[in-house]
Amino acid sequence: MTTYRAISDTEVAVDAPITQQLMQALKDNIHAIRQGDSSAPDLSWVIHPNPVAGNMRIYGGTETYGVAEVVDATADTFGPNHTMLRTGEFRFRITISKTSSGGVCRAVLYKNGSIISTGGSIGSTNLATYTHDQAFEYGDVWKVKMDETSGGVLGGAVRVAIGCNTYAASTISEICRLNINGNTI
Repeated sequence: MTTYRAISDTEVAVDAPITQQLMQALKDNIHAIRQGDSSAPDLSWVIHPNPVAGNMRIYGGTETYGVAEVVDATADTFGPNHTMLRTGEFRFRITISKTSSGGVCRAVLYKNGSIISTGGSIGSTNLATYTHDQAFEYGDVWKVKMDETSGGVLGGAVRVAIGCNTYAASTISEICRLNINGNTI
């Protein structure tokens, strides 16, 4: 790894000579920053900005309502755990649905095992969508639950799409990792 060298003000002052040592430091410093040398300035926030909640979809595929996390449930059912791979604020678009008018259910969003949002409660209607903006740190875990608040729910489902601002979305290759029964997918 290339070592970063601080360049003094006197080396770049007016009428200061351009030396081989200065030119070598300018060349090496670019590589040291790119390679993450511990003495180099941290510019990762410029290269990979933290996402800010927005409508640019980064998780949820091309489905209208996002990825199905819970499907065909008749009682309280959790979706799989997802581990966040980026720090930032994200907009969750959560859709709850059921196939009959019986019973009442809602979607519940969890972060690290704690409820952070409940919404989209449906009774006689069969579909509701709501959004929730939430900050996450790298390694935080989220999941959703189809929560049956009154019996008789048939075909309950929860779908999720996640969005952020356009600029950060263009730099994200992967936003979360899926964990099913302790296995990372």
